[in-house]
Amino acid sequence: MRFFILCFVVISGLCAKEHAVVFVETRSVVSPQILDSIKQIRTFSYATPIYFVTHKKNFILYRDFFVQNDVFFIGQESLRISEEHKIFRKGHHMPLNCIRFPNEKRFWNEQAEEFFYLAAFLQEHPIKNVFFMTPGNLMYCSFEELLESISFEKEFGFTNVDQENISLDLLYIRDIEALEKIFKLMFSVEYRSFGGLLGRLSNLEQKNIHDLARWNKVLFNSMYAKLGLSKVNATEPMNQKNGSKKYLSDSGFFGDIFRNIPYNPSEDKDSKEDNNTHQIKYLDCRWVNDSQGRKVPIVKFGDERYPIINLCINKGDLTPFLSVK
Repeated sequence: MRFFILCFVVISGLCAKEHAVVFVETRSVVSPQILDSIKQIRTFSYATPIYFVTHKKNFILYRDFFVQNDVFFIGQESLRISEEHKIFRKGHHMPLNCIRFPNEKRFWNEQAEEFFYLAAFLQEHPIKNVFFMTPGNLMYCSFEELLESISFEKEFGFTNVDQENISLDLLYIRDIEALEKIFKLMFSVEYRSFGGLLGRLSNLEQKNIHDLARWNKVLFNSMYAKLGLSKVNATEPMNQKNGSKKYLSDSGFFGDIFRNIPYNPSEDKDSKEDNNTHQIKYLDCRWVNDSQGRKVPIVKFGDERYPIINLCINKGDLTPFLSVK
């Protein structure tokens, strides 16, 4: 019976618009934070297929949890190693930082390996509209809702850390053909990190990139204008109409703020907390309850209210940040 229910849920989700979440863990030990990330996804996205690419022994360790949350296991050992992957493993191409700072090589290897295995997975399971996530990233909206804001012609969805680097915590990749552009760039340009490599891709493929952090820029441009740090009109950016919801995407900045804000909403579910609500001048960061009683983070600036779609909290216990205990 559980199998038929799961099939019905997945088919219903795919009928709305095909999409999936993919986690990849190449290390021998699964990060416990991935469990909280999956719990949070299931709080908002009931029908979104979730795939976990990892060693079989990693999946066995948390088998009951993955089965309970309808996570599909893909054995890393069963995927075909591409020629590009083999070339990379021989160390023929590394970013500049790995040459100058050998201690960064392991971190880079892990990041690159995850994308190679993601490509191997998509070669065998040609899913479209893939959301690639890292453990420690918590979602506060449904992927169906997020997908509605991404245009069909866009190949990628990124959040910028700065002008040159892309956050790897939450990425949208349309299909395997789009992902292959990353590997072509990997072997043809110089870069300092994987985030920097995606930053180069973003500059080259601007017309094919959906800016998940668009409203982050609108918010901060307005804030800087109000502080007198920018010539941007403080109200003009807020009135821009592009048909997209005004949500914020986190690349670590908001995660650092909300880890210090207690969750004690009053009876009206949307009142300011007495402590730790104004982390930045003119910004009111707070936890509130949504219409279904789930805890969600928002940022208010003047009369504007911005829901935050995700928080990147890569250290410590994530339990306090889950929407449902």
